[in-house]
Amino acid sequence: MRRRTAVINGVLALALVGTATGGWLAIGNPSSATAATDSRTTRVTLGTITSTVTASGNAASAETREVSFDGVSGTISEIFVKAGDHVVKGAQLARLDDTDAQATLRTARASLASAQAQLSTATAGQTSAEQARTAAQIASQRVSVNNAGAQLTAARQSYALDKRQQDAVVSAATTTLAEARTELADDGARLTAAQQTLAQANAGTDAAAKQSAQADVTSYQSQVSQDESALTQATSALAQAQRTRESTLLRDSQAVTSQSGQLAAARAQLTSQRASAAVDAQPAKPGTVASATAQITSAQVQVDNAQDAVEATLLLAPMSGTVATVNGTVGGSSSGATSSTGASTGAGATSTSSSASSSSSGFITLTDVEDLQVTAQVAEADAVKVKLDQDATATFSAAGLNVAGKVTAIDVEQTITNNVVTYGITVTLTEPPSSLRIGQTASVSIVADSKENVLRAASNAVTTRGTASTVTVRRDGKDQVVSVQTGLVGEGGTEITSGVAQGDTLVVPASTGAAGGFTFPGGGLGGGGLSGGGLGSGVGR
Repeated sequence: MRRRTAVINGVLALALVGTATGGWLAIGNPSSATAATDSRTTRVTLGTITSTVTASGNAASAETREVSFDGVSGTISEIFVKAGDHVVKGAQLARLDDTDAQATLRTARASLASAQAQLSTATAGQTSAEQARTAAQIASQRVSVNNAGAQLTAARQSYALDKRQQDAVVSAATTTLAEARTELADDGARLTAAQQTLAQANAGTDAAAKQSAQADVTSYQSQVSQDESALTQATSALAQAQRTRESTLLRDSQAVTSQSGQLAAARAQLTSQRASAAVDAQPAKPGTVASATAQITSAQVQVDNAQDAVEATLLLAPMSGTVATVNGTVGGSSSGATSSTGASTGAGATSTSSSASSSSSGFITLTDVEDLQVTAQVAEADAVKVKLDQDATATFSAAGLNVAGKVTAIDVEQTITNNVVTYGITVTLTEPPSSLRIGQTASVSIVADSKENVLRAASNAVTTRGTASTVTVRRDGKDQVVSVQTGLVGEGGTEITSGVAQGDTLVVPASTGAAGGFTFPGGGLGGGGLSGGGLGSGVGR
Protein backbone atom coordinates (compact mmCIF):
# COMPACT_ATOMS: atom_id res chain seq x y z
CA MET A 1 0.00 0.00 0.00
CA ARG A 2 2.81 2.40 0.91
CA ARG A 3 4.66 1.56 -2.32
CA ARG A 4 1.52 2.19 -4.37
CA THR A 5 1.04 5.57 -2.70
CA ALA A 6 4.66 6.53 -3.32
CA VAL A 7 4.34 5.66 -7.02
CA ILE A 8 1.17 7.76 -7.37
CA ASN A 9 2.84 10.75 -5.64
CA GLY A 10 5.86 10.46 -7.94
CA VAL A 11 3.67 10.48 -11.03
CA LEU A 12 1.82 13.57 -9.80
CA ALA A 13 5.10 15.36 -9.09
CA LEU A 14 6.40 14.61 -12.59
CA ALA A 15 3.13 15.84 -14.05
CA LEU A 16 3.38 19.15 -12.16
CA VAL A 17 7.00 19.65 -13.23
CA GLY A 18 6.06 18.93 -16.81
CA THR A 19 3.20 21.43 -16.69
CA ALA A 20 5.42 24.19 -15.22
CA THR A 21 8.16 23.52 -17.77
CA GLY A 22 5.70 23.58 -20.63
CA GLY A 23 4.25 26.89 -19.41
CA TRP A 24 7.70 28.47 -19.25
CA LEU A 25 8.60 27.25 -22.71
CA ALA A 26 5.38 28.71 -24.13
CA ILE A 27 5.61 32.08 -22.36
CA GLY A 28 9.27 32.80 -21.66
CA ASN A 29 10.87 31.64 -24.92
CA PRO A 30 11.33 34.81 -27.04
CA SER A 31 11.58 32.80 -30.24
CA SER A 32 8.25 31.10 -29.80
CA ALA A 33 6.21 31.64 -32.92
CA THR A 34 2.89 31.27 -31.14
CA ALA A 35 2.00 32.99 -27.82
CA ALA A 36 0.86 30.86 -24.89
CA THR A 37 -2.82 31.10 -24.25
CA ASP A 38 -2.42 31.53 -20.50
CA SER A 39 0.12 34.43 -20.57
CA ARG A 40 -1.01 37.73 -19.08
CA THR A 41 -0.77 41.02 -20.92
CA THR A 42 -0.91 44.78 -20.53
CA ARG A 43 -1.11 47.73 -22.91
CA VAL A 44 1.27 50.63 -23.58
CA THR A 45 -0.66 53.81 -22.77
CA LEU A 46 -0.17 57.56 -22.62
CA GLY A 47 -0.30 58.99 -19.08
CA THR A 48 1.46 60.47 -16.08
CA ILE A 49 4.31 58.97 -14.04
CA THR A 50 5.24 60.39 -10.67
CA SER A 51 8.30 59.53 -8.57
CA THR A 52 7.96 60.22 -4.86
CA VAL A 53 10.18 60.04 -1.80
CA THR A 54 8.60 59.16 1.53
CA ALA A 55 9.74 59.68 5.11
CA SER A 56 8.27 60.09 8.55
CA GLY A 57 8.74 62.87 11.08
CA ASN A 58 7.02 65.16 13.51
CA ALA A 59 5.42 68.59 13.36
CA ALA A 60 7.56 71.30 14.92
CA SER A 61 7.54 75.07 15.18
CA ALA A 62 9.75 76.90 12.73
CA GLU A 63 10.81 79.25 15.51
CA THR A 64 11.14 78.64 19.23
CA ARG A 65 12.85 81.05 21.61
CA GLU A 66 14.16 80.51 25.13
CA VAL A 67 13.66 83.89 26.84
CA SER A 68 15.59 84.80 29.98
CA PHE A 69 16.42 87.90 31.99
CA ASP A 70 19.45 89.25 30.16
CA GLY A 71 22.48 89.76 32.38
CA VAL A 72 20.55 90.09 35.64
CA SER A 73 19.27 87.74 38.29
CA GLY A 74 17.08 88.17 41.31
CA THR A 75 13.75 87.40 42.86
CA ILE A 76 10.74 87.16 40.57
CA SER A 77 8.18 89.75 41.67
CA GLU A 78 5.58 89.38 38.87
CA ILE A 79 4.75 86.93 36.07
CA PHE A 80 2.30 88.34 33.56
CA VAL A 81 1.71 85.25 31.40
CA LYS A 82 0.99 81.54 31.69
CA ALA A 83 1.47 78.56 29.43
CA GLY A 84 -0.86 78.73 26.43
CA ASP A 85 -1.11 82.54 26.33
CA HIS A 86 -0.51 84.23 22.97
CA VAL A 87 1.72 87.31 23.17
CA VAL A 88 2.91 89.88 20.68
CA LYS A 89 6.46 91.10 20.28
CA GLY A 90 7.35 93.53 23.06
CA ALA A 91 4.68 92.27 25.47
CA GLN A 92 5.59 92.15 29.18
CA LEU A 93 6.32 88.61 30.36
CA ALA A 94 7.72 88.93 33.88
CA ARG A 95 9.46 91.33 36.26
CA LEU A 96 12.21 90.98 38.87
CA ASP A 97 12.43 92.87 42.13
CA ASP A 98 14.46 95.94 41.05
CA THR A 99 15.37 97.24 44.53
CA ASP A 100 19.07 96.37 44.17
CA ALA A 101 19.20 97.56 40.57
CA GLN A 102 17.70 100.91 41.53
CA ALA A 103 20.23 101.28 44.36
CA THR A 104 23.06 100.55 41.93
CA LEU A 105 21.67 103.16 39.56
CA ARG A 106 21.57 105.77 42.32
CA THR A 107 25.20 104.99 43.24
CA ALA A 108 26.28 105.29 39.61
CA ARG A 109 24.54 108.61 39.27
CA ALA A 110 26.28 109.86 42.41
CA SER A 111 29.63 108.80 40.96
CA LEU A 112 28.78 110.64 37.79
CA ALA A 113 27.97 113.77 39.75
CA SER A 114 31.29 113.46 41.60
CA ALA A 115 33.21 113.12 38.34
CA GLN A 116 31.46 116.15 36.98
CA ALA A 117 32.38 118.07 40.08
CA GLN A 118 36.02 117.06 39.71
CA LEU A 119 36.01 118.34 36.17
CA SER A 120 34.60 121.64 37.37
CA THR A 121 37.34 121.92 39.97
CA ALA A 122 40.04 121.12 37.42
CA THR A 123 38.77 123.74 35.02
CA ALA A 124 40.95 126.80 35.41
CA GLY A 125 38.89 129.28 33.44
CA GLN A 126 35.80 129.08 35.60
CA THR A 127 34.93 130.21 39.06
CA SER A 128 33.65 127.72 41.55
CA ALA A 129 30.19 129.26 41.28
CA GLU A 130 30.21 128.86 37.50
CA GLN A 131 31.42 125.30 37.75
CA ALA A 132 28.69 124.47 40.23
CA ARG A 133 26.12 126.11 38.05
CA THR A 134 27.27 124.13 35.00
CA ALA A 135 27.21 120.88 36.92
CA ALA A 136 23.78 121.66 38.29
CA GLN A 137 22.49 122.50 34.85
CA ILE A 138 23.77 119.23 33.46
CA ALA A 139 22.33 117.29 36.37
CA SER A 140 19.03 119.14 36.05
CA GLN A 141 18.92 118.46 32.35
CA ARG A 142 19.55 114.75 32.96
CA VAL A 143 16.57 114.78 35.27
CA SER A 144 14.60 116.44 32.49
CA VAL A 145 15.68 113.69 30.10
CA ASN A 146 14.65 111.01 32.59
CA ASN A 147 11.33 112.74 33.28
CA ALA A 148 10.64 113.10 29.56
CA GLY A 149 11.38 109.41 29.11
CA ALA A 150 9.03 108.48 31.93
CA GLN A 151 6.30 110.73 30.51
CA LEU A 152 6.74 109.14 27.08
CA THR A 153 6.39 105.68 28.61
CA ALA A 154 3.28 106.79 30.49
CA ALA A 155 1.78 108.27 27.31
CA ARG A 156 2.36 105.02 25.43
CA GLN A 157 0.80 102.98 28.23
CA SER A 158 -2.18 105.35 28.33
CA TYR A 159 -2.65 104.94 24.59
CA ALA A 160 -2.57 101.14 24.89
CA LEU A 161 -5.04 101.14 27.80
CA ASP A 162 -7.46 103.53 26.12
CA LYS A 163 -7.32 101.52 22.92
CA ARG A 164 -8.26 98.30 24.70
CA GLN A 165 -11.09 100.03 26.58
CA GLN A 166 -12.47 101.89 23.56
CA ASP A 167 -12.23 98.79 21.37
CA ALA A 168 -14.26 96.92 23.98
CA VAL A 169 -16.94 99.66 24.04
CA VAL A 170 -17.19 99.67 20.22
CA SER A 171 -17.36 95.87 20.18
CA ALA A 172 -20.18 95.89 22.73
CA ALA A 173 -22.09 98.54 20.78
CA THR A 174 -21.64 96.53 17.57
CA THR A 175 -23.05 93.44 19.28
CA THR A 176 -26.03 95.41 20.62
CA LEU A 177 -26.75 96.77 17.13
CA ALA A 178 -26.63 93.29 15.64
CA GLU A 179 -29.02 92.00 18.31
CA ALA A 180 -31.43 94.91 17.67
CA ARG A 181 -31.43 94.14 13.93
CA THR A 182 -32.09 90.48 14.63
CA GLU A 183 -34.95 91.31 17.01
CA LEU A 184 -36.51 93.69 14.48
CA ALA A 185 -36.27 91.06 11.73
CA ASP A 186 -37.84 88.39 13.95
CA ASP A 187 -40.72 90.62 15.09
CA GLY A 188 -41.25 91.84 11.53
CA ALA A 189 -41.63 88.25 10.42
CA ARG A 190 -44.12 87.64 13.22
CA LEU A 191 -46.08 90.76 12.21
CA THR A 192 -46.24 89.58 8.60
CA ALA A 193 -47.51 86.18 9.71
CA ALA A 194 -50.12 87.82 11.96
CA GLN A 195 -51.30 90.06 9.10
CA GLN A 196 -51.71 87.02 6.89
CA THR A 197 -53.73 85.32 9.63
CA LEU A 198 -55.91 88.45 9.98
CA ALA A 199 -56.55 88.49 6.24
CA GLN A 200 -57.66 84.89 6.36
CA ALA A 201 -59.90 85.59 9.38
CA ASN A 202 -61.47 88.60 7.62
CA ALA A 203 -62.35 86.37 4.73
CA GLY A 204 -64.31 84.14 7.08
CA THR A 205 -67.26 84.70 9.39
CA ASP A 206 -65.69 83.85 12.75
CA ALA A 207 -65.80 87.13 14.66
CA ALA A 208 -63.72 85.78 17.52
CA ALA A 209 -60.99 84.72 15.14
CA LYS A 210 -61.01 88.15 13.55
CA GLN A 211 -60.75 89.86 16.93
CA SER A 212 -57.90 87.59 18.04
CA ALA A 213 -56.02 88.07 14.78
CA GLN A 214 -56.45 91.85 14.99
CA ALA A 215 -55.11 91.83 18.55
CA ASP A 216 -52.03 89.90 17.41
CA VAL A 217 -51.40 92.34 14.58
CA THR A 218 -51.72 95.31 16.95
CA SER A 219 -49.36 93.69 19.46
CA TYR A 220 -46.69 92.88 16.88
CA GLN A 221 -46.99 96.36 15.33
CA SER A 222 -46.24 97.82 18.76
CA GLN A 223 -43.30 95.46 19.22
CA VAL A 224 -41.91 96.30 15.77
CA SER A 225 -42.17 99.99 16.62
CA GLN A 226 -40.22 99.37 19.82
CA ASP A 227 -37.65 97.33 17.88
CA GLU A 228 -37.18 100.14 15.37
CA SER A 229 -36.64 102.59 18.21
CA ALA A 230 -34.12 100.22 19.82
CA LEU A 231 -32.33 99.84 16.47
CA THR A 232 -32.11 103.61 16.10
CA GLN A 233 -30.69 103.92 19.60
CA ALA A 234 -28.17 101.10 19.01
CA THR A 235 -27.05 102.69 15.73
CA SER A 236 -26.58 106.02 17.45
CA ALA A 237 -24.71 104.38 20.34
CA LEU A 238 -22.31 102.61 17.97
CA ALA A 239 -21.63 105.83 16.06
CA GLN A 240 -21.00 107.65 19.32
CA ALA A 241 -18.67 104.89 20.55
CA GLN A 242 -16.71 105.01 17.31
CA ARG A 243 -16.39 108.80 17.49
CA THR A 244 -15.29 108.60 21.11
CA ARG A 245 -12.69 105.96 20.30
CA GLU A 246 -11.38 108.01 17.39
CA SER A 247 -11.08 111.21 19.40
CA THR A 248 -9.59 109.44 22.43
CA LEU A 249 -6.93 107.61 20.41
CA LEU A 250 -6.16 110.76 18.43
CA ARG A 251 -5.63 112.61 21.69
CA ASP A 252 -3.43 109.83 23.07
CA SER A 253 -1.45 109.58 19.83
CA GLN A 254 -0.83 113.32 19.90
CA ALA A 255 0.33 113.00 23.49
CA VAL A 256 2.82 110.27 22.53
CA THR A 257 4.13 112.41 19.66
CA SER A 258 4.43 115.42 21.94
CA GLN A 259 6.29 113.47 24.62
CA SER A 260 8.62 111.99 22.01
CA GLY A 261 9.45 115.49 20.86
CA GLN A 262 10.04 116.65 24.43
CA LEU A 263 12.39 113.73 25.09
CA ALA A 264 14.36 114.49 21.92
CA ALA A 265 14.55 118.16 22.87
CA ALA A 266 15.70 117.31 26.40
CA ARG A 267 18.45 115.06 25.08
CA ALA A 268 19.58 117.70 22.61
CA GLN A 269 19.68 120.27 25.41
CA LEU A 270 21.75 117.91 27.56
CA THR A 271 24.21 117.41 24.71
CA SER A 272 24.42 121.15 24.21
CA GLN A 273 25.09 121.81 27.89
CA ARG A 274 27.83 119.21 27.98
CA ALA A 275 29.41 120.76 24.89
CA SER A 276 29.20 124.20 26.49
CA ALA A 277 30.83 122.92 29.67
CA ALA A 278 33.66 121.44 27.61
CA VAL A 279 34.19 124.75 25.83
CA ASP A 280 34.24 126.62 29.15
CA ALA A 281 36.89 124.26 30.41
CA GLN A 282 39.31 124.96 27.56
CA PRO A 283 41.64 127.20 29.59
CA ALA A 284 42.46 124.23 31.85
CA LYS A 285 45.47 121.96 31.20
CA PRO A 286 44.66 119.50 28.45
CA GLY A 287 45.86 116.47 30.43
CA THR A 288 43.87 117.40 33.50
CA VAL A 289 40.73 118.08 31.53
CA ALA A 290 41.15 114.86 29.55
CA SER A 291 41.49 112.84 32.76
CA ALA A 292 38.45 114.46 34.34
CA THR A 293 36.47 113.97 31.14
CA ALA A 294 37.47 110.31 31.00
CA GLN A 295 36.20 109.90 34.55
CA ILE A 296 32.90 111.43 33.55
CA THR A 297 32.72 109.13 30.53
CA SER A 298 33.45 106.13 32.73
CA ALA A 299 30.87 107.25 35.25
CA GLN A 300 28.37 107.78 32.47
CA VAL A 301 28.98 104.23 31.24
CA GLN A 302 28.28 102.99 34.75
CA VAL A 303 25.05 104.99 34.81
CA ASP A 304 24.01 103.63 31.42
CA ASN A 305 24.82 100.07 32.50
CA ALA A 306 22.89 100.54 35.73
CA GLN A 307 19.97 101.99 33.77
CA ASP A 308 20.09 99.00 31.43
CA ALA A 309 20.10 96.67 34.44
CA VAL A 310 16.96 98.35 35.77
CA GLU A 311 15.27 97.98 32.39
CA ALA A 312 16.44 94.35 32.18
CA THR A 313 14.40 93.50 35.27
CA LEU A 314 11.37 93.72 32.98
CA LEU A 315 11.31 90.72 30.62
CA LEU A 316 9.77 91.49 27.21
CA ALA A 317 8.75 89.11 24.44
CA PRO A 318 11.35 89.15 21.61
CA MET A 319 8.79 87.71 19.16
CA SER A 320 5.10 87.10 18.77
CA GLY A 321 4.09 83.58 19.70
CA THR A 322 2.53 81.24 22.25
CA VAL A 323 3.92 80.70 25.74
CA ALA A 324 4.99 77.05 25.84
CA THR A 325 6.54 76.92 29.32
CA VAL A 326 7.03 79.19 32.32
CA ASN A 327 9.92 77.87 34.40
CA GLY A 328 9.60 79.85 37.61
CA THR A 329 7.23 81.20 40.23
CA VAL A 330 6.69 84.52 41.95
CA GLY A 331 9.08 84.72 44.88
CA GLY A 332 11.55 82.30 43.31
CA SER A 333 14.95 83.03 41.84
CA SER A 334 15.25 83.79 38.15
CA SER A 335 18.60 81.97 38.01
CA GLY A 336 17.01 78.73 39.21
CA ALA A 337 14.58 78.43 36.29
CA THR A 338 15.62 75.99 33.56
CA SER A 339 13.94 74.55 30.51
CA SER A 340 14.24 71.11 28.92
CA THR A 341 13.07 72.08 25.43
CA GLY A 342 15.71 72.77 22.78
CA ALA A 343 15.14 75.41 20.13
CA SER A 344 14.25 74.08 16.68
CA THR A 345 15.91 75.33 13.54
CA GLY A 346 14.17 77.93 11.39
CA ALA A 347 12.45 77.10 8.12
CA GLY A 348 14.94 79.19 6.16
CA ALA A 349 18.00 77.30 7.38
CA THR A 350 20.20 75.48 4.93
CA SER A 351 20.02 72.30 6.97
CA THR A 352 17.82 70.80 9.59
CA SER A 353 18.15 68.39 12.45
CA SER A 354 15.77 66.90 14.93
CA SER A 355 15.30 69.09 17.97
CA ALA A 356 16.88 67.34 20.89
CA SER A 357 15.88 67.79 24.47
CA SER A 358 18.64 69.58 26.36
CA SER A 359 18.97 71.63 29.48
CA SER A 360 18.88 75.39 28.94
CA SER A 361 18.50 78.52 31.00
CA GLY A 362 15.27 79.70 29.39
CA PHE A 363 12.90 81.26 31.89
CA ILE A 364 10.00 81.38 29.40
CA THR A 365 9.75 79.41 26.17
CA LEU A 366 7.97 81.10 23.26
CA THR A 367 6.99 79.14 20.16
CA ASP A 368 5.27 80.06 16.92
CA VAL A 369 2.35 77.61 16.56
CA GLU A 370 1.20 79.09 13.24
CA ASP A 371 4.44 78.61 11.29
CA LEU A 372 4.88 74.82 11.39
CA GLN A 373 7.21 72.42 9.67
CA VAL A 374 7.94 68.71 9.61
CA THR A 375 11.48 67.46 10.10
CA ALA A 376 12.20 63.96 8.80
CA GLN A 377 14.99 61.63 7.75
CA VAL A 378 15.16 60.24 4.20
CA ALA A 379 17.13 57.22 3.08
CA GLU A 380 20.55 57.72 1.50
CA ALA A 381 19.35 56.42 -1.88
CA ASP A 382 16.42 58.86 -1.90
CA ALA A 383 18.33 61.91 -0.63
CA VAL A 384 19.75 62.75 -4.08
CA LYS A 385 16.19 63.03 -5.43
CA VAL A 386 15.12 65.67 -2.89
CA LYS A 387 15.55 69.32 -3.91
CA LEU A 388 14.59 72.62 -2.35
CA ASP A 389 11.10 73.95 -3.21
CA GLN A 390 9.78 70.52 -4.21
CA ASP A 391 6.09 70.01 -3.45
CA ALA A 392 5.30 67.71 -0.55
CA THR A 393 2.33 66.42 1.40
CA ALA A 394 2.39 65.69 5.13
CA THR A 395 -0.18 63.14 6.26
CA PHE A 396 -1.11 63.21 9.93
CA SER A 397 -2.96 59.91 10.30
CA ALA A 398 -3.95 60.42 13.93
CA ALA A 399 -5.56 63.76 13.11
CA GLY A 400 -6.91 62.69 9.70
CA LEU A 401 -5.13 65.61 7.99
CA ASN A 402 -3.29 66.01 4.69
CA VAL A 403 -1.34 69.27 4.62
CA ALA A 404 0.54 70.66 1.61
CA GLY A 405 4.06 71.98 1.97
CA LYS A 406 7.42 72.54 0.31
CA VAL A 407 10.94 71.31 0.98
CA THR A 408 12.75 74.28 2.53
CA ALA A 409 15.93 72.73 3.95
CA ILE A 410 18.16 69.71 3.39
CA ASP A 411 21.01 68.52 5.58
CA VAL A 412 24.46 68.74 3.99
CA GLU A 413 25.81 66.09 6.35
CA GLN A 414 24.54 62.58 6.92
CA THR A 415 23.07 61.10 10.09
CA ILE A 416 24.19 57.57 10.89
CA THR A 417 21.99 55.41 13.13
CA ASN A 418 22.72 51.70 13.54
CA ASN A 419 25.01 51.92 10.47
CA VAL A 420 22.14 53.30 8.38
CA VAL A 421 22.83 56.60 6.58
CA THR A 422 20.00 59.12 6.33
CA TYR A 423 19.71 62.84 5.61
CA GLY A 424 17.49 65.29 7.43
CA ILE A 425 14.99 67.41 5.51
CA THR A 426 12.54 70.12 6.50
CA VAL A 427 9.10 70.47 4.90
CA THR A 428 7.46 73.81 5.71
CA LEU A 429 3.68 73.48 5.78
CA THR A 430 1.90 75.98 3.53
CA GLU A 431 -1.32 76.48 5.49
CA PRO A 432 -1.27 74.30 8.63
CA PRO A 433 -4.75 73.99 10.19
CA SER A 434 -5.30 75.33 13.69
CA SER A 435 -6.11 71.82 14.92
CA LEU A 436 -2.57 70.62 14.19
CA ARG A 437 -0.39 70.20 17.28
CA ILE A 438 3.37 70.39 17.68
CA GLY A 439 4.89 66.93 17.94
CA GLN A 440 2.22 65.08 15.94
CA THR A 441 3.61 62.30 13.76
CA ALA A 442 3.49 62.79 10.01
CA SER A 443 4.18 60.71 6.93
CA VAL A 444 5.81 62.95 4.33
CA SER A 445 5.51 62.32 0.59
CA ILE A 446 7.75 64.46 -1.64
CA VAL A 447 7.18 64.72 -5.39
CA ALA A 448 10.72 64.13 -6.66
CA ASP A 449 9.82 64.04 -10.36
CA SER A 450 6.73 63.88 -12.56
CA LYS A 451 6.12 63.52 -16.27
CA GLU A 452 2.83 63.95 -18.10
CA ASN A 453 1.67 62.61 -21.45
CA VAL A 454 4.45 60.03 -21.77
CA LEU A 455 4.34 56.46 -23.04
CA ARG A 456 4.21 54.14 -20.05
CA ALA A 457 4.09 50.42 -19.42
CA ALA A 458 3.47 48.30 -16.38
CA SER A 459 6.82 48.03 -14.59
CA ASN A 460 6.49 44.25 -14.29
CA ALA A 461 6.26 44.01 -18.08
CA VAL A 462 9.77 45.49 -18.46
CA THR A 463 12.81 43.24 -18.03
CA THR A 464 16.08 45.00 -17.24
CA ARG A 465 19.49 43.36 -17.13
CA GLY A 466 22.33 45.77 -16.50
CA THR A 467 21.64 48.82 -18.65
CA ALA A 468 19.56 46.99 -21.25
CA SER A 469 15.75 46.78 -21.05
CA THR A 470 13.38 44.64 -23.10
CA VAL A 471 9.67 43.97 -23.39
CA THR A 472 7.76 41.12 -25.04
CA VAL A 473 5.34 42.56 -27.64
CA ARG A 474 2.43 40.46 -28.86
CA ARG A 475 1.43 41.20 -32.45
CA ASP A 476 -0.92 39.05 -34.51
CA GLY A 477 -0.84 36.32 -31.87
CA LYS A 478 2.96 36.12 -31.87
CA ASP A 479 5.36 37.22 -29.13
CA GLN A 480 8.54 39.10 -29.92
CA VAL A 481 11.21 40.45 -27.55
CA VAL A 482 11.89 44.13 -28.31
CA SER A 483 14.64 46.34 -26.89
CA VAL A 484 13.33 49.57 -25.39
CA GLN A 485 14.71 52.73 -23.86
CA THR A 486 13.25 53.54 -20.45
CA GLY A 487 12.95 56.79 -18.52
CA LEU A 488 11.27 57.68 -15.25
CA VAL A 489 10.10 54.82 -13.02
CA GLY A 490 7.51 55.48 -10.34
CA GLU A 491 3.84 55.50 -9.52
CA GLY A 492 2.11 54.99 -12.86
CA GLY A 493 4.64 52.51 -14.24
CA THR A 494 7.83 52.85 -16.33
CA GLU A 495 8.33 55.48 -19.02
CA ILE A 496 9.15 54.04 -22.47
CA THR A 497 11.02 56.51 -24.68
CA SER A 498 11.56 54.25 -27.69
CA GLY A 499 10.91 50.72 -28.96
CA VAL A 500 7.10 50.49 -28.66
CA ALA A 501 4.04 52.54 -29.55
CA GLN A 502 0.87 53.52 -27.76
CA GLY A 503 -1.61 50.65 -27.71
CA ASP A 504 0.98 47.87 -28.13
CA THR A 505 0.19 44.71 -26.16
CA LEU A 506 2.97 43.59 -23.83
CA VAL A 507 3.31 40.15 -22.28
CA VAL A 508 4.04 40.17 -18.56
CA PRO A 509 6.78 37.59 -17.91
CA ALA A 510 6.34 34.97 -15.22
CA SER A 511 8.45 35.36 -12.08
CA THR A 512 10.28 32.63 -10.20
CA GLY A 513 8.66 31.74 -6.86
CA ALA A 514 10.56 31.06 -3.62
CA ALA A 515 10.06 27.27 -3.94
CA GLY A 516 11.62 27.10 -7.39
CA GLY A 517 8.31 27.01 -9.32
CA PHE A 518 6.89 29.75 -11.55
CA THR A 519 4.31 32.35 -10.55
CA PHE A 520 2.77 35.30 -12.35
CA PRO A 521 3.20 38.78 -10.84
CA GLY A 522 -0.09 40.35 -9.86
CA GLY A 523 -0.87 43.75 -11.22
CA GLY A 524 0.87 46.34 -13.27
CA LEU A 525 -0.06 49.99 -12.73
CA GLY A 526 -3.17 49.62 -10.61
CA GLY A 527 -6.87 49.83 -11.48
CA GLY A 528 -8.45 49.21 -14.90
CA GLY A 529 -8.75 46.32 -17.24
CA LEU A 530 -6.69 43.39 -18.42
CA SER A 531 -5.34 42.59 -21.87
CA GLY A 532 -6.26 45.45 -24.20
CA GLY A 533 -7.41 47.65 -21.34
CA GLY A 534 -4.54 50.10 -20.94
CA LEU A 535 -2.41 50.33 -17.80
CA GLY A 536 -4.80 48.54 -15.52
CA SER A 537 -4.06 45.86 -13.04
CA GLY A 538 -1.90 45.20 -16.05
CA VAL A 539 -2.01 41.46 -16.37
CA GLY A 540 -4.67 39.12 -17.69
CA ARG A 541 -4.92 35.54 -18.71
